[in-house]
Amino acid sequence: MDFKKIFKKENIMPVAVLCGICLVVAVLMGAINLVTEPIIKKAEEQKVYDSLRVVLDGEFEKVELPEGAPATANGLYRVTEDGELKGHVVTVVTKGYAGEIAITVGVDADGKITKAVITKQSETHGKSGMSAYPDNFAGKGADDIDEVETFTGATISSTAIKKAVTDALNTALGNVGTEPEPEPEPEQPLRPETEIQSLAATLVGAGADLEDVTPADVDYDYVRRVYSDGNGGYVIYLVAISPNYGTPETETLIHLNNKGEIEAVEKLLWKTSDAIWGYVPPTAEEVDAFYATFAGKTLAQFKAAYVNTSDTDEVEHVTNATNTTGRLIDSMVEAFEAAEDLGYENNDFAARIVGIVALALAIAAPVAIIGYNFNKRRKR
Repeated sequence: MDFKKIFKKENIMPVAVLCGICLVVAVLMGAINLVTEPIIKKAEEQKVYDSLRVVLDGEFEKVELPEGAPATANGLYRVTEDGELKGHVVTVVTKGYAGEIAITVGVDADGKITKAVITKQSETHGKSGMSAYPDNFAGKGADDIDEVETFTGATISSTAIKKAVTDALNTALGNVGTEPEPEPEPEQPLRPETEIQSLAATLVGAGADLEDVTPADVDYDYVRRVYSDGNGGYVIYLVAISPNYGTPETETLIHLNNKGEIEAVEKLLWKTSDAIWGYVPPTAEEVDAFYATFAGKTLAQFKAAYVNTSDTDEVEHVTNATNTTGRLIDSMVEAFEAAEDLGYENNDFAARIVGIVALALAIAAPVAIIGYNFNKRRKR
């Protein structure tokens, strides 16, 4: 093969032009970013400043953060009106699922949150209503802020927001410098770790390669353990506690494959009230038949069947066990959300083939252009 003819100017020119275009685009993008970065930063600062009056109007004076203030707090303002203290505004920055979340929180002179607003976020959950989640903290004080529930569908981010708003309240009140003693968790006769792992491996089947990936910084209501299955999916151990007795009401293992579909579900425990005053509890067969309806569903399909309906009579449930069913459904939804927060890794063989073909085409395209031009020249 005559390499001198192959690498003639007219053969390599199309490739060189293409590379040149890519280089020019990259330089232009860098230049645009250099010009717009200070403008964007100034706009973000203005947005934070404007948010001060949104959460608590008055005359603002920026003051030093108290010693021992939480790491999330980055600004503290004293707010007065006609010379009298009206309250404080605290700006905080926390880490959500997809990036930083900046929040401005107003606290009145009585120690109640007036309003909390998000001034910056990078969340990509696609969950509707997330930006309005801080509205739930309005009117809350130190004694009742824990009552605000996390946002369904964005557990990691809403937990981070709740923690940051709590930090802001404590900063405004001066309750900083020491970490409160954690309240002891109620005694719950949960299964031993080794038993859970064994049951999870059995559910996945032969060759199961489980790894405990349970997030340590997320306060779930039902999720107790999360295992990656070695193939991009997850096995999740769920426990729903009876509000009347404080003991496990349902225990469930759910296996979600790398497409976010329910591969398998195993009922470990189902406990309802005993028969009394004409109440007839569901049979084991009825409960098992209900569990069987979960198979193959994605989160959207699961919600459509068991959650998203205006007529509660149309929601599938176990007869004479509506409350138990409801908590089971809530636990299953949380399992989906925990897996989505961690992210699925699609290891399907077909997906790998597509990726390899795409890479091969990307490599072959320049070579094909050179070869085509070379043959064209030879024919001349």
